[in-house]
Amino acid sequence: MTEPVHIRTAAARVILKCSQRTIIRMVEDGRLVPVQKFPTQTGGYMFDRADVVALAAAQDKAAAP
Repeated sequence: MTEPVHIRTAAARVILKCSQRTIIRMVEDGRLVPVQKFPTQTGGYMFDRADVVALAAAQDKAAAP
């Protein structure tokens, strides 16, 4: 089975190893751009999996000594 192209916030949190609030801050400051925002009161996000994986790799690289 192939991995989904778009993922929800919960999956992005696992990949990025961060909290939901950190994901929201990343969206607010433009580090992470959602492909969709749900029109509900809580307004969840969908992200391109490749973008999330690339951001995680960049963070890991920046954290390496």
